[in-house]
Amino acid sequence: MGAVLSAIATIFYYATFPIVQVLRLVIFILSPFWTLTKFVLLPVTYAAHGIFAILLFPLRLRLLERLETLYIYVGIAGLIGCLVGVILHVIFNALSSTLAFNGAAEGRRTRPSTVAEYRAGRQRATQEEPYGLSASAIQKRRARHKQSNRILRTIADVDVSSDDVSSGLG
Repeated sequence: MGAVLSAIATIFYYATFPIVQVLRLVIFILSPFWTLTKFVLLPVTYAAHGIFAILLFPLRLRLLERLETLYIYVGIAGLIGCLVGVILHVIFNALSSTLAFNGAAEGRRTRPSTVAEYRAGRQRATQEEPYGLSASAIQKRRARHKQSNRILRTIADVDVSSDDVSSGLG
């Protein structure tokens, strides 16, 4: 087994040897440019080091260990809030589709973009439906009117007959 591993390592070494040598040559050629780049970016490096030191300052004071309980509480509350929100969203969508209630779409009306379009739409509406009422709405109104007249006549008949009875007795 050791001979097999030794053979594999030797093959890997000789297979990667040219690549390693080319990379070493590239690094040697680019090293002056890398040194110059590091020198030019030195102020940026110091600024980044300062910013990281300021940002990581609370971690050096071990503030997170003191706030761990609050962090867990707020995290769990957020997860529960998201879960309840998703459940309410699903329930509302199921109920609104079941009851065919789409209040947002019914409440919004598109307005014509110009006065001429508005007037043309109003004129079409008055030509199709007199006084803004459809034929079925007019029939429903007539039926309600007849029913209310019947009720009034019945009440009037009862009043008249009670007056006759009271006048006949007295």
